[in-house]
Amino acid sequence: MKRTVFPEVPIRVEYTLTNTGRSLVPIIQSLTDWALQNMQSIMKHRKMYEQHQR
Repeated sequence: MKRTVFPEVPIRVEYTLTNTGRSLVPIIQSLTDWALQNMQSIMKHRKMYEQHQR
């Protein structure tokens, strides 16, 4: 992440992704797609886990 501070009052700061950060976008998108496709199963197993923790 790149941080840019502008010499203003009040101070203004902007953040932008670097090339390295942008390279993560497809990976994060794939993980998001996987989670959405498997949400029903994830929630089912999460509920089972939570019931065993009581």
